[in-house]
Amino acid sequence: MRGQRYIGKLLAITGVLILASVLMLQGLLEFSLWGDETWTIWCSSADLLTTYTRVVNDNNGPLYYLALNLWMRMAGDGEFATRYFSVLLGILNIALVYRLGRTAFGTHGAGVYAALAVAVAGYHITYARETRMYPMLIGQVLLSVLLYIRWLRRPTRRNALGYILATGSIFYNHYYGMLIVPIQWLHFLLFGRRAGIKRWLMLQGVLLLSMAPWVPVFWAQALRRARFVDTSTYPIGIGIAGATMRTSLGNVKTLVTYLTNDQYLAYGLLLAIAVLRPFLTPPGAGRRRITSMTALALSWLALVPGVTFIANLYMPIYNPRYVSYIVGGLAIMIGSALDALPRRAQVAVALAFALLGTVTYTHGMEGPKQFVRQTVMPIVEAYQPGDRVYLRTSQLEYRYYFEHLMPEVSFDNIVITKPDNDYTRIWYICLVGGCEPPEELESGWELADEIWYEGHELARLYVARRRGPD
Repeated sequence: MRGQRYIGKLLAITGVLILASVLMLQGLLEFSLWGDETWTIWCSSADLLTTYTRVVNDNNGPLYYLALNLWMRMAGDGEFATRYFSVLLGILNIALVYRLGRTAFGTHGAGVYAALAVAVAGYHITYARETRMYPMLIGQVLLSVLLYIRWLRRPTRRNALGYILATGSIFYNHYYGMLIVPIQWLHFLLFGRRAGIKRWLMLQGVLLLSMAPWVPVFWAQALRRARFVDTSTYPIGIGIAGATMRTSLGNVKTLVTYLTNDQYLAYGLLLAIAVLRPFLTPPGAGRRRITSMTALALSWLALVPGVTFIANLYMPIYNPRYVSYIVGGLAIMIGSALDALPRRAQVAVALAFALLGTVTYTHGMEGPKQFVRQTVMPIVEAYQPGDRVYLRTSQLEYRYYFEHLMPEVSFDNIVITKPDNDYTRIWYICLVGGCEPPEELESGWELADEIWYEGHELARLYVARRRGPD
């Protein structure tokens, strides 16, 4: 009997992992790498010391870039290889959230259902398809919360060390992930004082010490980036205004849409069950555990974006990517809700939830739609010696594809920023939103060809008009 139960549990979590893998891999290369992805690859493509130096001059911690650097040494820097690194991190997140749900509520079902919630979350799937640090950030926060719970129940040195390493590593990846620490403080003050306030203060003190080596770099990055912020709008001036979004009802609604796959009713009902579960559980140790873990997950889910939106009124720090780790809090709540249902109903409702998520995970969340690869490939196929590419937009993603698809021709030798009569064929890369030719190509040039993809005009080929004898 025990063997059958073990096999059943193993099959359940294996099925969730397979489902997550399929959804993350599906459409992995549908769109081209976008600017931030090619920037990340460029930062990570040199030796470790150079990679570290490039990150210091950016606005993030070095951990993801160094990890990607090591990965690319083995797998290469192609589209699939770099994005697959994020997929692997996403699969690891599924395993982590399973362990977190099981540890939090003490049942296999809570873990499996929490893992299922992440597996079909478009919010997680989208970022697990990008060559960026957000899948790692989500996993770090999941691990931090897991080890926080373990330390709370058994405040041993081993659990303390694990918590410090996991939580401290967040600061060396993405700074906004550290908002999980105030959530843990709040939870400790409400539910965890049995572990000892002195132990907790010592734990947090060592955590601060673990972050100290990177604090000067963080401060320098913050001051450098503050110069790019309009201080008349944001008086504090921290952050990068161009990468953030306003605090508005519309953006709050958008975040909710991302979290719920645009299925407000289904997620709302499950969240209501999770919130009511402590009140419906008979008094005892089980009820205390459920109440404590529900409070932790709910504060994680609500307070992280809430505090961010409020702070965003004074300094530009909000972007859905920066708070993507709240998907873990939502997953724990969903896992608790499904685990609270009668056993006969659990499997049926969980299967219905999985089917709903599989169908709707693309409804609420989409990554940047870039067609750089679809632009460059036809140019490479039709390229003739002496052709030039007229590029008036960001060059990093185009440089990546030209160097990978046409390595024998130097990117710097074929790209021009102003056409003149020295060339006979010019490929004009269209700007986002339209393909009106610049003034330089309105006279003296004839339109010879166009590149289209899924209704989008991507590029035009202009040929110099033949001039008669003087």
